[in-house]
Amino acid sequence: MDELEDFEALLNTPVRRVQRPLRDRLNPLTAYDDVGFFDRYRMDKVAFGELLTLIEPKLSVNSKNTNRPLSALQQLSLALYWFADSGKQRSVGDCLKFHQSTVSKYLPIVTDAIASLAPDFIRFPSPSTETQSHFLDYCGLPSILSWNHRWYSNTYHIPWW
Repeated sequence: MDELEDFEALLNTPVRRVQRPLRDRLNPLTAYDDVGFFDRYRMDKVAFGELLTLIEPKLSVNSKNTNRPLSALQQLSLALYWFADSGKQRSVGDCLKFHQSTVSKYLPIVTDAIASLAPDFIRFPSPSTETQSHFLDYCGLPSILSWNHRWYSNTYHIPWW
């Protein structure tokens, strides 16, 4: 009978959880001046703000899977720092006070959000018959699509150095 009472007492004992300390995460817009910001992120604060406005709806900040999700500003800042720096997740995490696994988690999300803007900002030239006929007359190469440091052909590839 003593064992049952001990077990009931154990069940009724409140569990103390150790509260993890919140990290004071860096806000790059206020932490750096214009030159320092450009040096770290390869863009000015205005362009950063415009990009944040464009991709913010695509960045989820719901807290289903994490205790303390990152804001859209923090997500974008860690991704742009990673793009501009050496590409090492641990060094980005150390500089911005995130864990490497947090950087790893949010990088593909932000990258996909930025890449989804490509159709609005990147225009590839459409192959015209004038360009193709120019290459045929000039070089004798049929089906050339465009010129960009190399020759691209529908049938074969000739490197141009």
